[in-house]
Amino acid sequence: MNSCVFPVAGFGTRFLPYTKSTPKELLPILNKPIIHYAVEEAHEAGLNEMILIDSENKQSLREYFTSGSYIDKVLINSPKSSMLNDLNQLIDKCNFTFIKQRKMLGHGDAI
Repeated sequence: MNSCVFPVAGFGTRFLPYTKSTPKELLPILNKPIIHYAVEEAHEAGLNEMILIDSENKQSLREYFTSGSYIDKVLINSPKSSMLNDLNQLIDKCNFTFIKQRKMLGHGDAI
């Protein structure tokens, strides 16, 4: 199996107050979230099954890696539709599985 596990369940308290409303994995580097770069790199290494171990407060992370969202539908016929091409191509190339971590006991426990 060509899979990569990303334990992403923590609160990201080192990045407060920003992470109060946005998961740390969605913090941007230039024009993409950190997790986007990690998934791209894993895919380029030959992995296509991305397993993200998350927590209850990470719904936006699940939405990020789901095509057909509201913003996709709004932008489909606009000049800005190409802005999502990179993300949608990555979503099409990979399988994403999300597992909820019941208790946050660190990365080792999550994996």
